[in-house]
Amino acid sequence: CTVIGLYAHVSSGEHRVLFYTGKDDVSTWTRYYILRVGALQAREIGRPIPPAATGVVLLNIGMGFPKLSIGLDHISLSPPVQLLRNLHWPPQERQEYRMLVFNTEAEVFSWMSSPNHIREGSMQLLEMDRKLAMSISKKGRPTLELWRLEDYRNEIWVQIYRIRIPVMEIPNLHYTEWFPHVVSPEGDVLIECKNKLLLHCDRNGNLLRKFQFREEAPKVRHTLKVSLFPYAIFLMPKVAG
Repeated sequence: CTVIGLYAHVSSGEHRVLFYTGKDDVSTWTRYYILRVGALQAREIGRPIPPAATGVVLLNIGMGFPKLSIGLDHISLSPPVQLLRNLHWPPQERQEYRMLVFNTEAEVFSWMSSPNHIREGSMQLLEMDRKLAMSISKKGRPTLELWRLEDYRNEIWVQIYRIRIPVMEIPNLHYTEWFPHVVSPEGDVLIECKNKLLLHCDRNGNLLRKFQFREEAPKVRHTLKVSLFPYAIFLMPKVAG
């Protein structure tokens, strides 16, 4: 199976895992499942899409609609962002660069537009002030962008930052492969380097700090928030061995 999401189910207070089984082949019936954290058995949901879109998707399986039959990238490669009751995945090539959305209450998939020029590069979603944002960058390219979904209903994206990394002023970038990502509303940038190095720059491209690791530098995939909320799942009594 391939895990594509871990989310909080708002109405029940549960935490659930979304995954699918099946080969990455359009001729294979890929099935999606939901597993409640702590449960022993998952529940199959098939490949649910809104009823109004069913005929359109079947007739246009290769014309820009989400190809649920071939699944999504694993959560470690393309982590989704939960905003209220919906899960959102960054645009993926296998989904023809549309942003796939999963309604965690109705348990159906739909899709949203991404910034209309996006067709390649690394795209990562963030939540900023209860809005979706997207970091867009390419390996070894000095320019990266941060976009924010200002109007969720009408799917209107606005570019917040266009950041340029002064490569010639940062010696660590001269002789290695590197990949930049915007990681905060203030425009902070983390740069993954192949030489076990992680660099932190501000939105003006100024190098603030560098982190050298003995092993491979951590991948910039998730943005985590500190939370002191006492989730019940973490307070369950331990079973004596």
